[in-house]
Amino acid sequence: MLHDLRYAIRTLAKSRGFTAAAVLTLALGIGATTTIFSVVDAVLLRPLPFRDPDRIVHIPRLPREDFDEWRAQTKTLSHMALYRHSPTMLTELADLGVVSGALVSPGFFAVLGEAPLLGRTFEPADEREGSARVIILSHSLWATHFGSDPDVLGRLIRGLTGQPIAVVGVMPPGFAFPRRDTEYWQPLPLTLDATCGTGRLRDGVSLEQANAEAQTLTPRYRQLRDRNIDLGLLQERIGSSGSLPCFAGPSVWRTLTLPVVAVGFLLLLACVNVANLLLARAVGRQPEIAIRMALGAGRVRLIRLLLTESLLLALLGGTVGSLLAFGAIRVLPALERGTLTRLQEVHVDVAMLTFTLGVSVLSAVAFGLAPAVTLSRAHRLQALRRGATSAPAGVGPRGRTRTGGALAIVQVALALVLLIGAGLFINTFRNLTRITGYDPTNVLTFGVLLTRGDTEPQDQGFNDLLLSRVQRVPGVHSTGVTSNLPTDRSFNWRFSVVGHPRNSPPEEDVRYRQVDGAHVPYASVHEVSPGYLDVMQIGVVRGRGLTDRDGPGQQPVMVVNETFVRWYLEGDDPLRTRVAYADKVWDIVGVVEDVDIGSIRRSDYPPGERDLPAIYVSYRQYLRNEGRVRFMWVAVRTATDQAAPMSAIRRNLRAIDPLMPIYEVAMMDERMLDLVAQPRFVTALLGVIAAVALVLASLGIYALLAYSVNRRAREIGIRMALGARRADVLRTVLSQGLTVTLAGIAAGLAGAVALTRYVESFLFEVTPLDPMTVLSASLVLVTVALVACYLPARRATKVDPAVALRAE
Repeated sequence: MLHDLRYAIRTLAKSRGFTAAAVLTLALGIGATTTIFSVVDAVLLRPLPFRDPDRIVHIPRLPREDFDEWRAQTKTLSHMALYRHSPTMLTELADLGVVSGALVSPGFFAVLGEAPLLGRTFEPADEREGSARVIILSHSLWATHFGSDPDVLGRLIRGLTGQPIAVVGVMPPGFAFPRRDTEYWQPLPLTLDATCGTGRLRDGVSLEQANAEAQTLTPRYRQLRDRNIDLGLLQERIGSSGSLPCFAGPSVWRTLTLPVVAVGFLLLLACVNVANLLLARAVGRQPEIAIRMALGAGRVRLIRLLLTESLLLALLGGTVGSLLAFGAIRVLPALERGTLTRLQEVHVDVAMLTFTLGVSVLSAVAFGLAPAVTLSRAHRLQALRRGATSAPAGVGPRGRTRTGGALAIVQVALALVLLIGAGLFINTFRNLTRITGYDPTNVLTFGVLLTRGDTEPQDQGFNDLLLSRVQRVPGVHSTGVTSNLPTDRSFNWRFSVVGHPRNSPPEEDVRYRQVDGAHVPYASVHEVSPGYLDVMQIGVVRGRGLTDRDGPGQQPVMVVNETFVRWYLEGDDPLRTRVAYADKVWDIVGVVEDVDIGSIRRSDYPPGERDLPAIYVSYRQYLRNEGRVRFMWVAVRTATDQAAPMSAIRRNLRAIDPLMPIYEVAMMDERMLDLVAQPRFVTALLGVIAAVALVLASLGIYALLAYSVNRRAREIGIRMALGARRADVLRTVLSQGLTVTLAGIAAGLAGAVALTRYVESFLFEVTPLDPMTVLSASLVLVTVALVACYLPARRATKVDPAVALRAE
């Protein structure tokens, strides 16, 4: 074996060009495969950093009273807890701005099996109304801003409302849930619903048993929601975006499925490419193999020698591929914009290196076995007689191996499938980012927590003062506030059209939803300032928009979108229609364009609909007071597409309130990119994989034709000596390459048709066999193949007839 290894090293060292091409080809395939495996391992396969993570289940959102009743009666769950994301600002840590935290019920830490580093966790008394406010700090917050002070327990800090909060615990390093940036935990009040929950299975209890029990203990939930409780392992739900993991789960698996399949195709293509290179190289080694066979070497011995060379090539390719994967891993977090929660955990480790080694060995067998078997079949006497110019078994009359041609066809077919897939996702991404109804260009947005006043007049004055301060900043054209940006959906179903007979529709009407046992209309409600529609440039198609005259003492008015009119007014004049909402009767005074955001996809959209109903009301006529702290978005149309005025805006707002939290500062078009972060991530990965596949396929065609030209050098020289023109030779070689390419395209189209039903669910407003995408991918492949064919064809025209005749 050592002798074979030394011989393989010497042989590959002599053929530097071949070795470099083969190693680079394998490095691209193995590197891409290792990168995707590392992502899947970190995001989906690696266990959560909690005790017995396979026993922790996700609980969907449900009313607090149902949860409490379930928790009191359950026999399958040892602990249950609710939680919700809760960003706020701690006044004594004002330099931090808004801190990401969570409100959790007392059993939260027991479910996760995590004990505090210092102090205690929450007790049932902590969530009762009127109890002293307490907080648990993350290890990073304790270390960074409290100097790892062991006497921090009992220290009082103040939140936005000014009430003191006592520190009762510090969590261990690395603990962060439900978001990776969670810095504190506070008790979830009994009066507040949670976003979702979690529980721990008792020993010996299966997930199926817990689900069966859940159906019997939550009858009200099934009645209101018209569906069963669906418990699932938390491990399978987590991973998507920096938001709560209860919205992750299946979307993450879907996000990574296509890159995994695509990179498998790419690795296969790389192996096929190297196999083709080895077949071409095998011709020159016929005399050597024949001599070895004449000296008594058996086929098994020869195959082992040749596979040793293949294994060495694979290990070299795996080493270079690991380096490429290491670089890619460092780039991926910036590319995916935080859509995969655990992607930050991807790193080079033993699992990654073991996987790379395994892929390398399998690749060596995959691309080395066929050439080794083919070469070992050579007839030693014929090879010795013909010399180095003979071809191994399978060479046709024109000197082209049937095996090599078949492998080249496979390469083209795989490349076409990947190109079509990338093209479909590029079109999907373009459709997802298509916007109608408003203009996000040059719109700066940020969130504020309003901390002044307990009554509507005081809040209204605070908003007016905020808007006037922002409007003074140089470079600001217009400004407005809103409860929801266009990228957000905040549905409210507690309204009805006055005097309209369709307020009690049949249950099968998808324009209405089942809420509290009733089938009711729903709409996205936006509380806005009068100038907000102008800032976003949402066009008024009938009537008027909201104005400064629409104040607290005036008749409440609202503006609705075109979908609202189409769904709920059924031909009635919207400007003569009234809507009962929030204990008031509102006049509709205007109709605005639908804000069509392709990235917001909902399975319950009626056929043909591109938006959902929306209502716009002035914050001066309606405010949702939730204590002293309220959240609003500020939208500012600026002179440029940069956030340059933000520093001046901060100074003006600090003059109103030095502790006013300002966070999530971003241009509106950046928020649009965040909405499509997962499709963008997949599109980028597929684009890179398809580009590499295109390069490998072109190299495969080039290698096949270069080999063919070398084998046919004498034939070409004789043809030219007998009068063949250079154009004839060029056409002959090009036609050979185009024949392989067209055959590969035909095979690729058949493969694309076969895979249609698997990719359809990933696409948005594009068919799986979109004609333009298929045609474009085919033309790109033909163009690249022509370039790859031209180089050896041009070399063929330069064959010297005299040299060829002299050799004969």
